[in-house]
Amino acid sequence: MIKLEIEYFKIQFKLFNRQLKDSGISLQLAYPLLIIGFWLGGHYLFKTSPYAHLICFFYSLSICIYLSDKQRNSFLKTTFNKLEYRKIRILENIIFNLPIFILLILNHCYLEILILLLLSCFLFVFISFKKCYNTTIPTPFSKNPFEFSIGFRKKIWTYPLFLFLAIMAMKVGNLNLGIVATIGPIVVSYSYYLMMEPDYFIWIHQFSSKEFLKYKIYQAIKNSLLLSIILLLSI
Repeated sequence: MIKLEIEYFKIQFKLFNRQLKDSGISLQLAYPLLIIGFWLGGHYLFKTSPYAHLICFFYSLSICIYLSDKQRNSFLKTTFNKLEYRKIRILENIIFNLPIFILLILNHCYLEILILLLLSCFLFVFISFKKCYNTTIPTPFSKNPFEFSIGFRKKIWTYPLFLFLAIMAMKVGNLNLGIVATIGPIVVSYSYYLMMEPDYFIWIHQFSSKEFLKYKIYQAIKNSLLLSIILLLSI
């Protein structure tokens, strides 16, 4: 039984590495940069915001909710028996949240750790969340470019977090936190371009290769700035 669970996580790790390679990201650079970026960002967050522990807590919850998707877990249930499924779900929740757990421990947020561990090992293992596939979330973007209309819907859960940061920045008068809240949506929008578009979408354009790249860059800058402006206007 343990062998099956190990194989499952090996496959997931290989799939993640393949996605990074397909996106043109070097594995030798990706992991060190992710680790350094996370720890620097976490240290900065706890240094500048009195609500850092709550931000980490709710971010960790959002990861657990994402992993509790009903369609995804239905596949796991049909592949593994009940005991194997529960072990995999517990390990998934702990592994994906491990960096946040360590960050909270280093900052002595033991109550948040205890609650998250209980939720990860019990509640989010036995319940699943159904995505509202029949409900189309409106976006401030048109169908073209498709990266922003699709990416915005997938990452919509991050924007209430940035809004919360912006409100707290104004409340406590913290300029640095306000900058993070403003730049955050722009950084998230870069992840929209990790999804490779089919060759067909490139062929249908009348642009030359240089014109096509200029058009894509222009759309990326325009729409990412629009996200930050919408955030500021909503405060």
